[in-house]
Amino acid sequence: MTGVIHLSPADILAERPFTHPDFALVELKILRYMVDRLGLALESFPPGERVPYLIKLSEADGRPHRLAINQPEKLRQGPHLAVVGFFGQRRNSDLAALIDQLDKILVAELSQHLGLLSYCTLLLENGDFGNLVLFEDAAAQSHWSAGQTHARAVQLSPGYYHSVRIYNGELPGGFKAGQTLYLTQARYYDYQSDSPWQGVRGIK
Repeated sequence: MTGVIHLSPADILAERPFTHPDFALVELKILRYMVDRLGLALESFPPGERVPYLIKLSEADGRPHRLAINQPEKLRQGPHLAVVGFFGQRRNSDLAALIDQLDKILVAELSQHLGLLSYCTLLLENGDFGNLVLFEDAAAQSHWSAGQTHARAVQLSPGYYHSVRIYNGELPGGFKAGQTLYLTQARYYDYQSDSPWQGVRGIK
């Protein structure tokens, strides 16, 4: 992979339209909506349930929305949560079954990552998926990223996605503070050429 290209908040790359800054505005709204749905689920979370606990919701138009809750009490009480948002633009690929299998393994392994509090997946209107992952802190995020199953999923990404947007952000004060999620950084991965391209952009 070539070196990381640093973009300003207003930079527009005509040759890589998936990096347009407007995507961050749209996907921030999606992530905030997912946080709201998760917050509602926490209000009625059954005590004593084994974790990770899966809640399968359905949007008004029938699209699935899955909540995997790993640490309900830390979600409720956490003073400041680290956020990762993932939006991949899928190829026509024969890797779908393998990616689905890895996703099931990732969810099953959540209990091994005590600082990973929840992992939510929403089918978007365009047929791709958005993921919202909440962590206790940045160290917990690093622990998750270093896991073998996660590393395997990353390894398969070039064959399954033609491009990816990953956001870092924060939920200040956690759920109990009633604050709004905000984003701090967007990372971009373009897998459409022999030499994959990576960019990063700070978000105000």
